[in-house]
Amino acid sequence: MKRITLCGRWCSSPVYSIGLIYGGQAKTFTEVCADCMWRLKFSPVRTISLDAYRLFEQWRLSQSEADE
Repeated sequence: MKRITLCGRWCSSPVYSIGLIYGGQAKTFTEVCADCMWRLKFSPVRTISLDAYRLFEQWRLSQSEADE
C-alpha cells in the first residue's frame, strides 16, 4: 500500500508520477492513483518523461539567465 501524494488516500493499485502544468504553474506528484487521474479528467495532450521535462526546465533557466 502506498499513500498517494495528490489525494492523501492509501492505494494498493499501481501509482504514476505526473507533472501538472497550468499556465505558469507546475507541480510534480510522485504518487498519483488512477482515481486521481479520473477525478481530474486527466487526458494528456502530450506525454514526456520527467527527465526530459527537467532538461527543458534547465534549458529555459539558462536562457533567461543569458538574457539578463
